[in-house]
Order: sequence, then C-alpha cells, then structure tokens
Amino acid sequence: QDGGVIARFIKDMDPDALKKPGAFDKLYEWWINSLVSGAHGVNFMSNLGQYVLQGGKRATAAGLDVALSGGGLIRPREVRMGEAVELIKFKGLGEGLQNGWNYLKTGQYSGPTSVSKFPHQEALTGPLSAIKYVGARPLGATDEVFSMLGYTGEARAQAFRMAVGEGLSGDALAKRVDQILKKLPESIKNRALQAAKRATFTDDTWLGEFGRRAANIHVGRFRPLRWVLPFTRVGSSILTQAAELTPVGFATTGIQRAAGVQTGRTLAEDLSAPTLGTMLGLTAMWLRKSGYLTGDSREDSNE
Repeated sequence: QDGGVIARFIKDMDPDALKKPGAFDKLYEWWINSLVSGAHGVNFMSNLGQYVLQGGKRATAAGLDVALSGGGLIRPREVRMGEAVELIKFKGLGEGLQNGWNYLKTGQYSGPTSVSKFPHQEALTGPLSAIKYVGARPLGATDEVFSMLGYTGEARAQAFRMAVGEGLSGDALAKRVDQILKKLPESIKNRALQAAKRATFTDDTWLGEFGRRAANIHVGRFRPLRWVLPFTRVGSSILTQAAELTPVGFATTGIQRAAGVQTGRTLAEDLSAPTLGTMLGLTAMWLRKSGYLTGDSREDSNE
C-alpha cells in the first residue's frame, strides 16, 4: 500500500540473510547473543526511561507553545498538556506484552515496527540455538512491548490534539478521541510509527545509515566491520537523541527550519528536547555547586 515503506523494506534487506548460514554466520550469531545476554536490565530501564521522557518533552512543548502562541492570541495553540498525559498512560501494554510473547516464542515481529523490519534468518540450530532465549529473543520481546507503548501513546496524543483543535472538551472530547483512534488518519499513523521506532532507538538516522553501509562492506565473503559495528542503528539513534537534549538541539532545529526540512513536528516539539535537557543539565550543575550532588562514593553510609 505504501510505496515508500516497500522501498525502505527492500533497501534494508540483507542479501546474505537469504543465503544458507555459513560457519561465520553461526559464530557471529553466537557472539551477538552472548553480547546482549547481559544487557536485558539496561535495555528495559533505557526503554522505560525513554517512555517517561516523551511525556516530559511533550509537557515542555506545551509550555513552550503557550509562549510561542502568546497564549493563543498570536496564533492558535498547537500543543496541549493533555498530550503529555496521553503519552504515559501505559495504554497498549496488554497488546505489547502479547507481541513480546509472540517474538519470544517465534522470533517474528508483530508490533507496529514490523513493517520496516526484515525477518532474520537464525543461523544456529540444535542445542546451540538455545542461547537465543537468553540473548536476542528476550531483547526483541522487550522492544516489542515498548514499541507498542510508544505507538499507542503517540496515537492517543495526536488524537487528543485533533479533538481539541475541533473545539471539543469534556465528554465530547473523550468520545471524539475514541472515534479517531478507531480509524486513525495516515498522518497520525506515521507520527505513531516514528514514535514507536524512537521508543526503542531503532529510528532511521544518517549516522545509522552510514554505519549500516560500513558494516555490510565485503572482503570476499567476509564482512569484518559488522564485528566492530554490530548495533549501528541503535547506537546512532542513542547518539542522535542524546544530542537533541543538549544546546546542539537548538542549532539543529534552527538549521532545519532555515533549510525548510520537514520534521513532522511543531516548532515547540522540536525545541522541547534541548529545552528540557538544558534545564536538567543546569539543575544538576546547581546541585553540584551547592554540594547536594557530588558523584563520588562516601565511606560513611550515613552521608
């Protein structure tokens, strides 16, 4: 239905994944599963932190929008505080858990981001393949849960925005939100899909694309850089989103706006990440200067 999605799907296909796995593929899969087997706690907490952070950024965007719109006197409001609430209601958790359980059992993605993921042909068979149940499978299952939470939260936030924009409130607003959610417009689906990807640090970035191409460079039938750069998409997304939370985010927003780049977000939303990140950074600096935050370990447990 969507030619762009199909084109990206074909582009991201790994031709080597269509071939019968060789010895190097089996060794690589064992290595990857070994790497991620101890990262489940970190992955869960980072995904949870990312989920909560989205609510904080949207609340910041709502505050910025009040200033940018002059409280609605200069132009109509674009972002509302209610969106932040919708983002962190944990709606979609049940479906996310079902998707996660399905991935744990089958290795097949069924969540909102499945349209952009090419099924991975597992190389290991027999008793050795059991390592996937302590490695990639639970990691992917966790991502399935949080991608569904991200998708549902953003869909609800956008539906709320649309209903408020129609001048509704109270029970009429709630009914309209439910009505929109039953038949989501394509614009809301696209926003929700991007939110689902960002929720698990699997969104497309130029740095991630560069890393993917580098990891797929062949030396004969061997791809040496994939052993050095095994998680290019996730790492690139983390770096990109971390930069957005610094004053660099103000600069990139200005450059994008000047160049006419469409981010799909309002100006208040684009400014929310660097604003919130800078505020948190300044608060930490003040706490450090005041002696409330030291960062060192104390020998006396009572300190």
